[in-house]
Amino acid sequence: MRIYYSLLVLMLCSTTLSGQWNGYNYRLPINNVEDQWHRIDLPLALFAHSQDNLSDVRIYGLTASSDTLEIPYILQEAIDVIVEKEVPFSIINESFNESGFYFTFQLDELQDINQMQLTFQENNFDWLVQLQASHDQQQWYTLLEDYRILSIKNEWTDYKFNQLSFPNAQYKFYRLRIPSEEAPGLLKAAVYHRQLKAGSYLNFPIKDYQQSHLIKEKVTHVDFELNDVTPVSRLSLQIMDQVDFYRSFTLQYVVDSAETDHGWQRQYKTLTRGTLNSLEQQRYLFDKVVARQFRIVINNQDNQPLHLGRIELSGAKHFLTARFRQADLYYLVFGNEESRVPQYDIVRFQSTIPQQISSLELGSLEQLNPEGMTKKQLFTNKIWLWAIMIAIIGLLGWSSVRMLRS
Repeated sequence: MRIYYSLLVLMLCSTTLSGQWNGYNYRLPINNVEDQWHRIDLPLALFAHSQDNLSDVRIYGLTASSDTLEIPYILQEAIDVIVEKEVPFSIINESFNESGFYFTFQLDELQDINQMQLTFQENNFDWLVQLQASHDQQQWYTLLEDYRILSIKNEWTDYKFNQLSFPNAQYKFYRLRIPSEEAPGLLKAAVYHRQLKAGSYLNFPIKDYQQSHLIKEKVTHVDFELNDVTPVSRLSLQIMDQVDFYRSFTLQYVVDSAETDHGWQRQYKTLTRGTLNSLEQQRYLFDKVVARQFRIVINNQDNQPLHLGRIELSGAKHFLTARFRQADLYYLVFGNEESRVPQYDIVRFQSTIPQQISSLELGSLEQLNPEGMTKKQLFTNKIWLWAIMIAIIGLLGWSSVRMLRS
C-alpha cells in the first residue's frame, strides 16, 4: 500500500516542477548550501543561454515535501569603483619670468591630493609642465617634472589631456609652472583626491585579429572575435609604434549577420568612441555588452597606419548574493526569453547582509526540454502515468469494498 502512495507523491512532485520551471531551458545544480547567505559566481556558459540583462536567472529550492521555493538574490558586478573628493583651494599668486608662467595654490585645509584638473582658454597647446609643493613657500619639492599636457582641436580631432596625476601628497602650497611665452589663459583649476577600488575582471582570449587598411577611406579596420558570447566592458590595446600619435577610433560589435553571394554581411553597432594617443595607457571602459564579434575602426587621417600588438577584452565578474531557505536541493535556472527582472525585498535591505559570506560551487550544466523537465525523467511516456493511476484507483476501490463488507 505504501509503495503506491510513494509513487503518487513522486508524480505530483514531477508535475509541480514542470509547472514551476516551464519555459526555462537550462539549470545548474547548487552544491553545499549550509548557511542562510551565500555568494554564487556566475559561469561564462550562462551568458550564451540567457538574456543579456540576466532577467531570466532564478534560484529554486526543492523540499522533501515536494514544495518549490524561489530564493531571492541580488545581482552584482565586481567593477572598478572610483571615489573622488574635491579639495577646496585658492590661487594666491600668478607670476611669470623667462622660464614661464607660475600659479601658486593654497589648500583651505591640509589633506591628501593626487589629481589636478586644468582648463585653459587656448584650444591648441603642447606644454611640459612642472608641479612643486611646499609647507611654507620657502623650500619646494618637485612632484612632476616635464609632465606633458596637450590640447588639439581641428576638423578631425577634439582631444584634451589636461589632468595632472601624481602620488598622494599632503602640502599646504602647490606651484604650477607652464613653459609658455604667452599667457596660457588658465580658466579653471580643480584639485582632487582620487581613490580607485579595483574590481575583479576576467580577460577573454580572442582569436587572431584581422587588420585591413582602407587607403581611400583613410581608416584601419581591426576585426576579431571571442570564443563565445561573453559580457565585456573594457578594452586594452597595445600600440607598437614609438612615435607620438593621436587617432580617433570607434569600437563596434556585430548585432546581426547574413550570408550573401559576396560572403558574410555583418551589421555593426557602435559600443564606444575614444582617442588613441601616446600620452595615456590605451585602456577604455564602456557599458557592458554581451557579444562575440567586434571591430575597431581607426581614423588615420593622412598618417601611416598604426601597428597594433596585443588586444584584450575583459569583463567584470558577475555574482549573486542569495538568501537561502530550508530546502533539500537547489538549482540555478535560466534560458527563458519571456522572463522579466525579478523584484525581491532584499534589494532594499542590503545593509543587513553579512560582510563575510562563502561562495558556492555549481554542478554541470543540464539542459531542459521545452516543458521545463529534464530529458532524463523517470516517467517520459504517458502510458506509464495512466497505468499507475488506474492501478492506484483500483487498489483504493478494492480496499474500500473490503472495508464496507467488514
